[in-house]
Amino acid sequence: MTVPLKQKYVWYLFIIPLVYLALYFYLMSSHGPFYLSRIDPDYVYLLNGMNCSVFNFDRIGHTDHPGTPFQLFIGLCINLGYIFTGKGGIVNDVLTRPEFYLSFTSHILAILFSLLLIWAGKVGNTQGRVGALLLQTGPFLSAVVLDLSVRIMPDRFGFILTFLMLIILVKLLNEQRPHSIKQTIGIGALTGLAIATKVTFIPVLFIPLLVLKKRLLFLIFLILGFIAGVSPILDRLEDFKNFVNKVIYHDGIYGTGAEHIFNMDIIWANLKLITTTNLSMSLCLILAVVALVQNFNLKESGP
Repeated sequence: MTVPLKQKYVWYLFIIPLVYLALYFYLMSSHGPFYLSRIDPDYVYLLNGMNCSVFNFDRIGHTDHPGTPFQLFIGLCINLGYIFTGKGGIVNDVLTRPEFYLSFTSHILAILFSLLLIWAGKVGNTQGRVGALLLQTGPFLSAVVLDLSVRIMPDRFGFILTFLMLIILVKLLNEQRPHSIKQTIGIGALTGLAIATKVTFIPVLFIPLLVLKKRLLFLIFLILGFIAGVSPILDRLEDFKNFVNKVIYHDGIYGTGAEHIFNMDIIWANLKLITTTNLSMSLCLILAVVALVQNFNLKESGP
């Protein structure tokens, strides 16, 4: 087994992260203040994050997704911003300057994501310059992901966790170590946190299941990561359960609409909308399926 040599951080690995930051600050400027067009759910998560910042978890009001890992992260950002610029009590300061804390949290997320892009480039660079740039440009294939880059939403935080998990997976594949225990534990915990951030990230868990060899270990730490993520609201998981049940048994958004588990008319209409309005995603999905089938064929025909 040949393990690729460690790659250095070369100059072209910083191009896309810098482009991302430039685009981010442009979008932040063009959107204007959060209160003009980004109230829901940005302000909701700010207030819940504020309660987390003072460890008042009983006052967390939004538990549907359940979203608590992101709320805890916002609480951390609030405390960090308060240390440098806060005046008076932290709750009063957040309520007095909500735009500052929303922007500060958004800037922290953007910096973290740009650092992830640099690391993704280094990991992809083991396959050459093209591999590095392809891995870095993945997040730019969707306009939705770019729009999330200026929002305070759980989807944005969940995407960062998922992207980090995918970078680790690619690194393991490059080094031909899908059996690694330490990385399997980390990937499981990250996936569990992503699902706790928003339950719609559940499909992400199938990617590690296809790649990792120690699947049971992955599932154990996925569950532990999820429990850690929802720990501030463990006594209110019944609310989360009721929300999920409504979503499953109704065909409308957020658990509304008629009682249907599978409404094929809506499913086909949404699939058509997704595939026709996001051609780049559709192309990537087709290529992914082709690569997966080819991978299975190679395994079956191998020694």
